[in-house]
Amino acid sequence: MPIGPLDDETVEKYREAGEALRTVFDETAEMIEPGVSQLEVAEYAESRIEELADGNAFPANISVDEEASHATPLRDDDTEFGEEMVCLDLGTHVDGYIADAALTVDLTGNDEGDVVAIEPFATTGSGKVTEGATEEIYAVVEERSVRDRSARQVLEQAEAEFQGLPFAARWLDSSRSEMALRRLTQNGILRGYPVLKEDDGELVSQAEHTVVVTEDGCEVTTA
Repeated sequence: MPIGPLDDETVEKYREAGEALRTVFDETAEMIEPGVSQLEVAEYAESRIEELADGNAFPANISVDEEASHATPLRDDDTEFGEEMVCLDLGTHVDGYIADAALTVDLTGNDEGDVVAIEPFATTGSGKVTEGATEEIYAVVEERSVRDRSARQVLEQAEAEFQGLPFAARWLDSSRSEMALRRLTQNGILRGYPVLKEDDGELVSQAEHTVVVTEDGCEVTTA
């Protein structure tokens, strides 16, 4: 990929590559159905990219279910789509300036009505996450009586106010909440949420949205 200043001409080439890719995705997403050849979809996408841009920046990736990436059909592949999760990853370029994107088509037949939080993270490190030593967020996971007075006060407040949802230690009234939280966690009554850290100490960015699965697709309720 060319490296240099992002002048107007360079940005325009990135845009052209992206526009071509959007068109190809619109067309190929409609093709992904049970019984359709994976090779047919891959070759169609690659040929359309050749028509609309200067070429493919990467072979068409068609990954299903547990496959994450880098799966592309063989020359005489007769594999057809089934009831599976299909990821299509394509890349275009205009004069070497690349646009790369992916989409997922769910053919598993999952019921509408699911509500999910989609929360991708990006990092300059390896992506391995470790648990830190600090816990400041908790949730009640088991309701049972406790003898210790301060622990009982903390548990009663958590059950009454937070109704099973996670809460911050600073939300509690008890001046002895730190010790009470430790006891409740050790006894399996509370679950602690350790601070998660990138193992290499590198930068981490985050995005998240809540999605409701509908009959016709999905609705992002937080955008």
